[in-house]
Amino acid sequence: MVPILEELGVDAEWKVIQRELRFLDVTGKIHGVLQGYAEAITKEIRQYHFEMSRKNAEGCELDTNAVLIHHP
Repeated sequence: MVPILEELGVDAEWKVIQRELRFLDVTGKIHGVLQGYAEAITKEIRQYHFEMSRKNAEGCELDTNAVLIHHP
């Protein structure tokens, strides 16, 4: 994706977030819900996801027009 954007004149870069197994499990559940699967997304799960996302955002310089987040 980055090489294609750069070919189009977009100043793009690739960053990898910090992750742990629990975070990958939570994002997998959220992905399932978005696809229509019945998953329990509890308040604890939402809070954990928010906190991990906040920590990852602290490590990113976000002086930009757009951010693309990809989770396969």
